[in-house]
Amino acid sequence: MAKHLILPEDAFDDFKVLLSLDREPLGSLVSIFATADTVTTARSELSDQVSERLGVEYESAKSIVFVTTFLLSVVGDGAPPSEVLRDIEVFVAKRGTPESQELLLRIANQRELFLSLLTPTAERLRAQKVQYLEKLRPQATSFRTVCELRPVFESRGDAEEITGLIPVVSLVVELTDSGQDPDRMILELSPAMLKELREVVARADKKVAALRGRFGTDLLCDHPESE
Repeated sequence: MAKHLILPEDAFDDFKVLLSLDREPLGSLVSIFATADTVTTARSELSDQVSERLGVEYESAKSIVFVTTFLLSVVGDGAPPSEVLRDIEVFVAKRGTPESQELLLRIANQRELFLSLLTPTAERLRAQKVQYLEKLRPQATSFRTVCELRPVFESRGDAEEITGLIPVVSLVVELTDSGQDPDRMILELSPAMLKELREVVARADKKVAALRGRFGTDLLCDHPESE
């Protein structure tokens, strides 16, 4: 009986792609998922990398990345890799077909590689901790501004006249939280508030520079090259 994985029948096709890998491409997959990049890289880009390194079609690479990421998340929740691999064997054995028997034989012959794949490296674990700490709150993913002039009207008899214009800048901020669809927040800024925002951002740059100067290589998530 499975201890950690409760899988639907239609998951078999995705698992089959991973379990059918020969020793060399499976070893390459272990190397890929040993790095921190697999935590921070978008899944589509990771699928491209897996497709190129393993020499498989992109759709197959998508299945491999999806299943591997899922299994590592189960291990990350505390399930021992050996028990997760055993659950996979139970799931495959339920098919009771010659194809499933061949997959079970592949698992047995390459058990050490599958266990290596399901065992997070120190580099990957650290990247996950950094990612978690970076995303404790919703993150701003994009900024743009909309500038407009708003007329001021005054009644003159039966008519309305424009007596002046007020400049308004709207700052549009998109936010994401734990992989959800982005939310949009719109902040209206007067010229005075826009000036204050510039000053706040300029001071924030100085604070970051001070942190770099003081802590240097201790900063795990500093990316000055992206500024």
